[in-house]
Amino acid sequence: MWATQDVAQPASYAKVFRHPLYPRLVTTSTSFAVHAAPGTRMVVYVPADDATRQAMERLAAAGSPQPRFPCFQTHQARALVFQPA
Repeated sequence: MWATQDVAQPASYAKVFRHPLYPRLVTTSTSFAVHAAPGTRMVVYVPADDATRQAMERLAAAGSPQPRFPCFQTHQARALVFQPA
């Protein structure tokens, strides 16, 4: 696909995630769509700094269960109510 130029231009953005243990995980996201497959999109998040990289490594190594924000149960209950049929 690259040889035929059958891809869209990539776009990069800064994105900050929140986590109960790490309130600020700063990433750079790169997203691109493939014109040959409408609706297809790939998004890759890369740690933007060393602190975020280390935090993500710790989270990945921790396994389940992960800590949740105190409001998780409230949001989970709302999500169950509003699920499309």
